[in-house]
Amino acid sequence: MAIPAKLEELILDGKARFETYQCAFTEANVIPVQSKEFIVVTGMLMQAAFGCRYSSVGLKSTVQRIELFDGNSYNHFFAKQGGKTAQTQDDVENHVHFSDLYCVFHSDLGVMVTVPESEAVDWSGNFQSLDGSNGDAARKVVNQGTNPYNANPMQVLGRTRGFSAGTDNVPFNRKPNANNYSSSFNGGPVAGGSTNQFNFTSADERVTYNNTADYPAVGPSEYRQGWYLSVHYVRVFETGTNIR
Repeated sequence: MAIPAKLEELILDGKARFETYQCAFTEANVIPVQSKEFIVVTGMLMQAAFGCRYSSVGLKSTVQRIELFDGNSYNHFFAKQGGKTAQTQDDVENHVHFSDLYCVFHSDLGVMVTVPESEAVDWSGNFQSLDGSNGDAARKVVNQGTNPYNANPMQVLGRTRGFSAGTDNVPFNRKPNANNYSSSFNGGPVAGGSTNQFNFTSADERVTYNNTADYPAVGPSEYRQGWYLSVHYVRVFETGTNIR
């Protein structure tokens, strides 16, 4: 991870500070940001879990989404879990580096790590042909240039644009019909998705990262079954003085 030259200069002048933030197991996490400062996330290291246990369907290996949201700016990322389809045992130690980031946040930063809902979602109705015969959005995106073309056999997974994020600080992506931040995130290629990026509906049930539905006895093996995220960022003091 390379720190941009200007941020490095501020650090050396005492006007900024490089920091790291670690979280694991928990879905909702917060990096505090005070009023006369802001932070710039420059990279992350994600050690995805081998899998997770849904309260309804048991052990599954899937993908994890990392969401960064401060009430205004939003970024999200994905990491595949390394276990086999229905287990959390050791299979692949999956380390994902998100480098060369420059994500600026001016308020307390919510860091959410979630998995998709356990029930399968039918995407079959969301494909759009480029000739416009099954929805017009894909045709407009692809054929709006000076050389439009007709590629009827090709399909685009549409409906990835929806409404904007709300104002709740921590992106607790549950209760998709609720009147808060999470109501903006009821799917990716599903009608009413959050942004023009791929997204999925987070599980609205209890999810744990061990062999039981709770954490009654967390020992060495349970620690290995969890996920671990390290966020690297620079805290910039807007007045040029360390106010902490």
